Amino acid sequence: MFRLLTPAQISEGRIVGKARQERAERNGRADTYATADLLANGEIAHIRGCWGEIAVSHALGVPWNKGANVGDPDLDNGTEVRARNPETGPDLFLRPRDKPKGRKPFVLVYVLEDGEAVAVDVIGWIIGNDGMIDAYRFIGGRYPPPGVWYVPPRNLRPISELKLKPDLGLPDHRPSLAGQAIRLGIQWQYIQGLWP
Repeated sequence: MFRLLTPAQISEGRIVGKARQERAERNGRADTYATADLLANGEIAHIRGCWGEIAVSHALGVPWNKGANVGDPDLDNGTEVRARNPETGPDLFLRPRDKPKGRKPFVLVYVLEDGEAVAVDVIGWIIGNDGMIDAYRFIGGRYPPPGVWYVPPRNLRPISELKLKPDLGLPDHRPSLAGQAIRLGIQWQYIQGLWP
């Protein structure tokens, strides 16, 4: 699902993203999970994250939290959004600190900028715990044990399948046989050394 942001949405994302970076700097929080191209400029990562959250908020019809507090969910219903640049990292990225949110949906978006225009491609989603499996785990470099998880886009569910229960903000998630088969297939390939 492709969304072109309005100038007002772009501006709001910039304002909130800058405020998040300022708060992170005041609290001494390092940009430890940003991709290498963003480690030097966490503000850009925060702004892109805000743009992704705005797009998913509108796609799902759920209010955007705007990151009032560190650790709060990205959307008011508990949904988490992961904004990536497909050229530097196409996979949905999960961190150890996401474990307490493991029953919530995590949505992958690609944020694309062209001058003053910003487009967001909503790629898909997965329940956090379903993405935090050994087949997706990466340990090394900046990520000592327990590492991080990279979920390939092909293993995400379409955003059209993310039907939220309005009272709890939890996804109406019933693992499909196809999803279970994909998961088992990946684990089998991993065991055989065919999966990176």
